[in-house]
Amino acid sequence: MGAYIPKQLVDDISRNREQKLALGGKLVRGTILFSDIRGFTRLSENMEPQAVVSFLNEYMTAMTTIIEDEGGIVDKFIGDGIMAEFLPTTADDNHALRAVRAGVRMQQRLGELERAWRTTRPELTGIPCRVGINTGEVVSGNIGSQTRMDYTVIGDNVNLTSRIESNGRGGEVHLSESTCLEVKGQVTAVRLDPIQVKNRVQPVQVYAIKVNAPD
Repeated sequence: MGAYIPKQLVDDISRNREQKLALGGKLVRGTILFSDIRGFTRLSENMEPQAVVSFLNEYMTAMTTIIEDEGGIVDKFIGDGIMAEFLPTTADDNHALRAVRAGVRMQQRLGELERAWRTTRPELTGIPCRVGINTGEVVSGNIGSQTRMDYTVIGDNVNLTSRIESNGRGGEVHLSESTCLEVKGQVTAVRLDPIQVKNRVQPVQVYAIKVNAPD
């Protein structure tokens, strides 16, 4: 079951076997991470379907390992994209720092994969991955219907994270100002020009961590 739903939820179900899972959620301050491969649709048009699936499985396995190693929850795969959340485990847990570490490691790991692909899958070299991270209040819980539900997080901060990621650049990790404040003094980030986000009057300030790819 853990291959289909977040491990943390499987653990909760195991601990509460006698309790019926119910719809609902709670407000929590957490950090959300979105990533995707820029230009993947164009890339996949020139690949056999089996090759696309093989690539995605290898890529997603590598990225999922990093996210879970940093204590994150892989919420869902969206085509070539990943949505993950890092929720507090203790009162003083810096979930934002864990998410940022995961984002940097994801970019580094893609660089390592690309190095291996230079001889085996040359068509995959140079593919850029975007990562966006935002910290704020979200509703976390079981969302859906009485017969089919998903464990996920929803709210404006989830939407904002998606926008930050989609406005990002390959090879970088883009942070919202709220995330940047949470990791101040522990991460070096460059202030970028604010971006305009749909349905927001004020531009959103973003920061970038540039990740050096391996030789």
